[in-house]
Amino acid sequence: MEIRTGRRSDAAEVAALHAESWRTAYAGIMPSSFLTGPLLENRLELWLGRLDEPHPGAALFVMVGEAEIEGFAYVIPKSDGRLLLDNLHARPHRVRDRRPAAGARLGMGGR
Repeated sequence: MEIRTGRRSDAAEVAALHAESWRTAYAGIMPSSFLTGPLLENRLELWLGRLDEPHPGAALFVMVGEAEIEGFAYVIPKSDGRLLLDNLHARPHRVRDRRPAAGARLGMGGR
């Protein structure tokens, strides 16, 4: 596995993972019409916007497995010097399979 800075060419795969994660985590919480409807398009628009016109100092980090992005983290610097971890998502199967935690690796800079 490799953790690297995300780029615009990652937007579709990050959006798909984001949508997959939301469908798993928010089933029964968010309206199913949204989760099974325009969610992917909504997330793609979000990530294209963030990567095309990034917030100053914000960063997307992706954890790449053998063939796909396994997880990602997005951080935004705050005016008081702290970082906001705005998104942290890992493929839901990684949690079910009890593989090494992608979220923990992203949150700890790959350590």
